Amino acid sequence: MPLQRATSPNKRLLWRSPGTQCRTRRSDWPRDLAPHGERRSLQPLDPDEIAPYAGRRLLEVGCGIGNMTSYFLGLDEVVGLDRLPSSVRYVRAAFADRPNVHICEGDITTRDTVAQLAGHRLDTVMCLNVLEHIEDHQTALRHMAELLTPGGRLLLFVPAGAYMHGTLDSALGHFRRYDRGQLRSLVSATGLTILRLSYLNIAGIPGWWLNSRVLKRDILPHGQLKLFNLLAPLFIGAERLLRRWGCAARPIAPLYRPETDAMTASTAQLRCANASTARSNWRSAWR
Repeated sequence: MPLQRATSPNKRLLWRSPGTQCRTRRSDWPRDLAPHGERRSLQPLDPDEIAPYAGRRLLEVGCGIGNMTSYFLGLDEVVGLDRLPSSVRYVRAAFADRPNVHICEGDITTRDTVAQLAGHRLDTVMCLNVLEHIEDHQTALRHMAELLTPGGRLLLFVPAGAYMHGTLDSALGHFRRYDRGQLRSLVSATGLTILRLSYLNIAGIPGWWLNSRVLKRDILPHGQLKLFNLLAPLFIGAERLLRRWGCAARPIAPLYRPETDAMTASTAQLRCANASTARSNWRSAWR
């Protein structure tokens, strides 16, 4: 699955390192999104964690200003969904030269949105740092599962640890954080089968706990974010080792809609091929 840089003229890449999201110039953002730029926190989300599970026709629920969308431009079809009209206009303009990218305005919890997206033969739905912002998260998950073709995948990335919910979460509009058992129970009602449930971003625990639970801040200090971004490549490598002990801050849960009792051999081989291609493209992008 090719992972590419955004090349649209109105998206200027300021800085990017392996494992962080691409960044756009804040002055180019939609005006009603600009305040959130002061609250941003970049997570060391390594695309290698996602690539093995993604197919060729992907829906991104909550595409925002297209940060993650830009990594999947090489797919056959990429559909972005967001509730904010300003976000939709911005991302449409950013990827106007990409005929395989379609950006839609809608709410994943409504039947009208499901009907709007039903015509796309989606084999992957990606929901990264969005589910915690949806009050009716159970309906949202059920609709995501419904949109998948048989054998399709849902890639879910949410903040973990209900004990860490604090002022930062409230300021960011988080209804909740998730415990492992809670997340497992939540998705079991959708008919999806969990392929993998693991954790990412263990390095973020101390800073989040200190700022949100102890100091009661509603914004992360710029200096802390800058240091975190500089150390992100080291965190990613270390986390791959530490994850064996089941410790981290955010669970990533690839789920799939059953086609048979088990994945077919050809499907498994396709995932391995996608993973190998993605790793190669990701590494070459940073040389």
